[in-house]
Amino acid sequence: MIEKEEKREGHPYQNILPSSTYMHICFVSFPYYKYYFMAFTHATFLHLLIYNILSFADIHLHPLLQIYLSSSNAVRIRILPRAVAYLNNIGAEILNEQLPRLSISNLKQRINNGQGYILLSRIRVSRYKRPTEHIISTSAPNKIIWIMKNLNIGLIGSLSGEVNILVPMKLEGEAEVLAYGVNFQLESALERSETGRARVSIIFCRTTIQLMNIEIHNGGMTGIALNLFKQGISEQIRSLIETLICKKVTEFINDDFNEKLLQTQTKTSLADVIRINAFAAIGLPNTKELMETFRSYNVNISYSHLEQLVSRILIDFRLNEDPLCYKNTVEISNMGEISLIIGQNIKKTPFSAAPMFWPKKPLQNAMIHLLISDYIANALLYHAFSERLLQFVVDDQTISSLGPLLRTSCTTGICFADLIPQIAEQYPDSKVRLTFTPTRAPVVLFQAKQGGVLMANINGLVFMYIVESNKISHQAAAFALDIVANIKLHVELKNKYGYINISDDELSDVALLSSEMLQRFINDFLRGGFPIPVPKVLRINITQLQILDRSVFISADFALDRKRVNNLALQAFTDVKYFPPSEHIQSN
Repeated sequence: MIEKEEKREGHPYQNILPSSTYMHICFVSFPYYKYYFMAFTHATFLHLLIYNILSFADIHLHPLLQIYLSSSNAVRIRILPRAVAYLNNIGAEILNEQLPRLSISNLKQRINNGQGYILLSRIRVSRYKRPTEHIISTSAPNKIIWIMKNLNIGLIGSLSGEVNILVPMKLEGEAEVLAYGVNFQLESALERSETGRARVSIIFCRTTIQLMNIEIHNGGMTGIALNLFKQGISEQIRSLIETLICKKVTEFINDDFNEKLLQTQTKTSLADVIRINAFAAIGLPNTKELMETFRSYNVNISYSHLEQLVSRILIDFRLNEDPLCYKNTVEISNMGEISLIIGQNIKKTPFSAAPMFWPKKPLQNAMIHLLISDYIANALLYHAFSERLLQFVVDDQTISSLGPLLRTSCTTGICFADLIPQIAEQYPDSKVRLTFTPTRAPVVLFQAKQGGVLMANINGLVFMYIVESNKISHQAAAFALDIVANIKLHVELKNKYGYINISDDELSDVALLSSEMLQRFINDFLRGGFPIPVPKVLRINITQLQILDRSVFISADFALDRKRVNNLALQAFTDVKYFPPSEHIQSN
């Protein structure tokens, strides 16, 4: 029977229901023929109670979850000198592998004094000697500098055109251009675009060639004649090649490299993070296993339903601040904002990331440093709660190790009969199932105290059911649950109601069991980590993890998947038509 009551001090549901509504539950004895009516009435009330609670959920956000006025970043990344040196070596190796396969579009050069023109087509690399120095460095405020010294390269192509040397002569055969002592310097700026995406802008580019030589092969008498004038022609070709190298590099950065940066910095669905298994990439458990664990504890969600929800969660990894560069170090800040697609609308998270600060003395011999806000965990929990998906069950199916305990009768060991004797008397040889429904979004906060702890706060309702051998279930009790977990769980139970009168001592025992269910869920969630943007080409090894106030600091090394990187380099050049069919070259 349900009675409507006026608000009064200490009312059982005062901490659960909105301030305008309070309800009191009275359980009385019913004749057997009225049992089904009573069960229906009670079930209806419970559904209305849960709906009423969840409908007002937004006003029950944890007070520490708020919108901060300062710039809000959920992920900050520092690329340190060791990483810059590593990337420099990888870049040098890739260039040495790919430059010999470089293709250049047709070159047409007019000879001074109207003496004709020279056309080179099907130009490819004939000789290649790697540079003696290859340096990539960074400097304030946002500069990236690329230097190559003493590169030797030869280009050969089909020769055509016409020259006027005493008499007009047609050109034929092949021309080989040999450049010795090529020095290249490029200065660029790492910037944030108006849309929050990263881009590289060219500041300065210069190429110098110490010595240039041209040889004509199979050119007949015209080739012999042209070789007599090759010194003058070489000077003109040198200027052309110097300009062409900077032009091609600029085109590549503007048209191809920046395009690939755009592709990695847009909004990403959580489904994409799962598909590339970003958790495992930083040494954490497989993402699909985490999803399956989440689903197995849930009362009313299938794996396909969970996948559908995951595809509607967006993580915005655009830049929220301008990138910073100092001596061989780059710092990038990502928004990490999480939102949920609902039909044609996007529901944003009603709170933002708290300010994050780097630790004072982190390990300096690492390759990268990361700061990850607890906002990511709390935003995911909030949207899961808003979709009413955080309803969990603990029974002998979800936690098999608790199977013997979750029984109303036992001859050996401990079971519910030892905790609540009434259950054994009223429902012998039955099973117990506990169901949890949160009354506000669970909160996970990182705190630096005591060497770093995770504080979890969960409020909800726990319903206890008795499942008889004929599979018929009866609700035995319902009570409010307030959990504050600081490494170890502290459980506080209030407002007990149900068919069975449970004493305070018995309620304490049930609290411990209820905490087991939620402790498993919390541990599984925290152990699974957070979805951060880890490219497929990276393999990360965490060397230090430190819990700070409202964030976690990670110091790590990484390695590139060379096969994937080479494929990306090949695709990049292919996209801009840099590669010709395979040719034989001479290489040192």
